[in-house]
Amino acid sequence: MSMKKLERILKHINTSLDSNNILVYQMGKVGSTALEESLPNARHFHTLYKRRCCQFLTNILLPSLNLRIYSYLIQVGNIFLYRCRKNVKILSLIRNPYERNISHFFQDLPLWLSDYIVSNNIQSRQENRDLIKECFEEHFNFDYSRYWFKAEIERFSGIKLEDCKFDYDKGLARGQKGKYQILIIRMDRLSKAQSELSEFVGAETNIGKRNVGDEKWYGSLYADFKNSYVPSDEVIKKSFDVDWVRAFYNVKEIETMKYNAKHPKTMCK
Repeated sequence: MSMKKLERILKHINTSLDSNNILVYQMGKVGSTALEESLPNARHFHTLYKRRCCQFLTNILLPSLNLRIYSYLIQVGNIFLYRCRKNVKILSLIRNPYERNISHFFQDLPLWLSDYIVSNNIQSRQENRDLIKECFEEHFNFDYSRYWFKAEIERFSGIKLEDCKFDYDKGLARGQKGKYQILIIRMDRLSKAQSELSEFVGAETNIGKRNVGDEKWYGSLYADFKNSYVPSDEVIKKSFDVDWVRAFYNVKEIETMKYNAKHPKTMCK
């Protein structure tokens, strides 16, 4: 093993053990890139248990048994190091679930389409203008976000959503169990929660806007889909009939988000 590789490993271990480094731990596509950039010493990840939204991507990244074993050992090692901390602070953002799902779908669009085409034996010469719509409705993994808090936060820290104290005006919740503390903030209320966020991380924070889907290679396709796609009732149910959505949004807000989804011209871009 080279000295540089050993130094990287030791740095990773020390950083993982340091209680001052906040764990920015949330599902993908909720605005975490901007949050990470505002907290340079934070550890940023979407899963501690190798749960990916797109299984097709997992198969590509871990094609062999050796790689899967190596990945599992890294996973176990990271969990062990974080749990060895004297105190564990977790910061998590949430976002309109329907918009989050669309954003996550387009993030890995080539993978979803490839898997959908292969799985359904769709011929390349077939004409289908609704291919992306059908792929989203029939193939996208809505369960990833639906069960994220239970499968990640609760499993790691023991903190359940019902254990958290909610401030609906500021769109945030706090929870604690033993040495584990969590602050969850709605992305659309982040400006109202700046003081609580700064207090929680122990430093002034100034979060801008990053990782915007409209600015990526698929930007025009993404914007067109958001402005024209009308979701099925099943997509609406899978997006909004979720425990964390009911916890962070009141009935009126949920109905407004559903209406905006059904009338895409009114959605915020």
